[in-house]
Amino acid sequence: MSSFIASASEVTRELHGSLSIGVSQVVSRDYALAGLPGLINRLHGRNPKLRIRLEVRSSAELEDGIDKGEFDIAYMETGFLHRDLETIALFDMHSNIYCASSHPLAEVADSRITDALLKSFPSVVFDINAPFINPLRGDDSEVTSSSESSIFFIMSGAYVGYLSDVLAEPWFGRGDLRRIAPERYGCNFPGGLVFRKSSLSNPIILHAIETARELSELGEEGGDASIAADQYGHRISAMEQGG
Repeated sequence: MSSFIASASEVTRELHGSLSIGVSQVVSRDYALAGLPGLINRLHGRNPKLRIRLEVRSSAELEDGIDKGEFDIAYMETGFLHRDLETIALFDMHSNIYCASSHPLAEVADSRITDALLKSFPSVVFDINAPFINPLRGDDSEVTSSSESSIFFIMSGAYVGYLSDVLAEPWFGRGDLRRIAPERYGCNFPGGLVFRKSSLSNPIILHAIETARELSELGEEGGDASIAADQYGHRISAMEQGG
């Protein structure tokens, strides 16, 4: 089986069919994060008759779509999944705590910002079950599933919360948002490929996953992604063997 995995790219060059790719709204704002154009270019070059369908959806819609088979793979945030899906970490999505320019914290110097001060203001946080220790989290925090939802609370001027820097950039650049103490509270949320384990039996989907891994190994996704993709190669083999 491992030899099949190793030669997947060669075998699937002559495949015909279709591949459905979902992209989260945050990732779509900066496609360089995912290297998705490189993947599309490589797939088209090796499989000119392969039809590629691509749609931009919310993270929740993508997770549901992958689970139900509407999408074959998705480029999205991978740290807050609710379903038992497979992931390959390919990139980091840098995030910071933000508040609106009208919020009281907007006038406070970063040197005076403390965890206690942050918690004294209403906050919006990602999924309460997410594996992330959020200094803002409290029993009365509003809970959302992604930056796309949180930004409405934060832009209201009534809440503080984490946002993806890519999503926040237009408003931050105009001065509508304030980034709070980024040297202490900035963090990276993982992003990458999401797919069903069972989809590895589909040679087209497997080819797409292996191609994304191949691009990472070539350094097109950065050093950390190369390591993550290399480690995941062993997991793909194990899953194919039922391990």
